[in-house]
Amino acid sequence: MAQVISETAKKLKEGGQLGRMSTWPVPVAMMNTIAASEYAIKWINGEVGDELDTKVLEELMTEYANGIVVTTTPYVEGSTEYKTFRLIMMDFLTYGEEHIL
Repeated sequence: MAQVISETAKKLKEGGQLGRMSTWPVPVAMMNTIAASEYAIKWINGEVGDELDTKVLEELMTEYANGIVVTTTPYVEGSTEYKTFRLIMMDFLTYGEEHIL
C-alpha cells in the first residue's frame, strides 16, 4: 500500500498538488469486506446477537485500519432511518512529501 501511496504522491507533486488531495487511509471496500466477514464469524460463533452491534463492527473496522478510529452512523433519508446502512467516518490521508519513498 505504501508503494501505491508513494507513486500517487509523486504524480501529484509533478502537478503541484501535494497537500491539496486526500483519500481514505485504507481501502474502504476491503475494510468493509474483511470487517463484515469477521463480524459474521462472531455472529456464527454466538459472540454477537441478532441485532447489529455497532461497537463490535467499528472495532473490527478500526483494527483493519491499523488503529485509525472508525465510527459509523445510520443512514437517514428524510424521516426514515436505515439502521443496517452505515455511513463511515475516519481520518483521511492528505498526500505530502512524507509519502514519497
